[in-house]
Amino acid sequence: MRTLSYCKLAVLFGLLHFANLFPQEVLKSKVDERIELLGIIYRLSGAREYSQGAIKSYNDDTDKYFADFKNHEAVLLAKEYRNNGIGYDAVMSLAIHLDVQGSSISLNDDIYNNLDSRWNKEMLDNFTEKISDFYIKSNFRKFFESHSEIYSRAEEAMNDILVSKMNFSWFDRFYGVKGGDYNIFVSLTNGSSNYGMKIIHKDKNEEICPIIGVDSDNNSNPKFAPANAVYLLVHEISHSYVNPLVNKHKEKFTKSEKVIFPHISKKMQSQAYGNWSTVMYESLVRVATICYANQDTITNMKVKDIINGEIHRGFFWMADLYTLMQEYEENRDKYATLDDFMPRIISFYDTGLFPRIISSSIENNSKVPHTTKELIFTFSKPMDTKRGYGFNYGKGGKDNFPKIEKVEWIDDETIKLTLDLEPGKMYSIQLYLRRYADIEGLPVIENYPLEFISE
Repeated sequence: MRTLSYCKLAVLFGLLHFANLFPQEVLKSKVDERIELLGIIYRLSGAREYSQGAIKSYNDDTDKYFADFKNHEAVLLAKEYRNNGIGYDAVMSLAIHLDVQGSSISLNDDIYNNLDSRWNKEMLDNFTEKISDFYIKSNFRKFFESHSEIYSRAEEAMNDILVSKMNFSWFDRFYGVKGGDYNIFVSLTNGSSNYGMKIIHKDKNEEICPIIGVDSDNNSNPKFAPANAVYLLVHEISHSYVNPLVNKHKEKFTKSEKVIFPHISKKMQSQAYGNWSTVMYESLVRVATICYANQDTITNMKVKDIINGEIHRGFFWMADLYTLMQEYEENRDKYATLDDFMPRIISFYDTGLFPRIISSSIENNSKVPHTTKELIFTFSKPMDTKRGYGFNYGKGGKDNFPKIEKVEWIDDETIKLTLDLEPGKMYSIQLYLRRYADIEGLPVIENYPLEFISE
């Protein structure tokens, strides 16, 4: 037995040695010339999201080198487009579909397989022509090559995260589908802005292209805080899985859009989430990132802290949505893919987000002593008590409506009615719905008709 064990060990070490001679390919990040080019053009145009680079020396070099090109046609056109809502991710979706051919820039036709709706062909052709002219006249290649050393340091900082902190096998397993190949970019121009991009080739093969902005240490060197970098990578990569699902089921989200979005639109628009579809992208991506954090044992991301952060950003439903997603994770035999679970998610937004009565001190269709003095309703969420209260006749009409002596909110989830009941009578009561909404402004949409008999 011992001889056999030694033999096994010898074979094992031999295999390990062989594997080391031919190591598996590992993911590496890249600072991409096209991404820096578009980011810098938009920086020169004054776009806020491309003016937050964390590396001061790089920002200073950029502003100095391109000082004479602030009125170039590409920059002026970028400013016009930005004023008409074409900024943020739309810029990066164009960048990854540009080709650098010698000393000029051209548009890769693959962009039309996954074109951001804010672009059209005429705009793209015109802008690409101006970008190419900017590239040539500014000698952008010279600027880019002169910063190769700092680019390398940024890449190395991210590569360490990719190798030692990330679990890329989680994505296909969690979403239940095979994703594309990874092409991970880091950008010094993007700063705190990050984007989840995807290239769909004509042969239907896909490239998942997260673009992560570079942070800096106290000495203005490129760096990434591990937990934050992993969070951003999971978030941006997840867009490639989530966005197509939301688009597929877009019509089924219209019911919740009409009721919920008006209450949160201002806060969401301040974060560049201008429509309900974008909010749905972000919502599902963020809850998926929380699911990743829950199983992550490397960076020790705190699930509770992430949830609280998302609630603070306006996704007030995040804790409840995460609870729902645990149902998905615990029942993968029933839900092989996230797409299979989408009906539950749609239902959650249609009804699960809204406040409702979850209990009554008098049970429906019950018998109670006529000496009962209290009827207490408990709501599922904190309510806006300043709206007051209201009650309507129930199924039995006016004759069966209980005499109410007093109504008071005990707290923001509990309302108490003081009753004066007669013996041997059937009573019915329900809410006057217009009076009730939660602290987020969402109304109660499902009534709670109550019937009982006094003895």
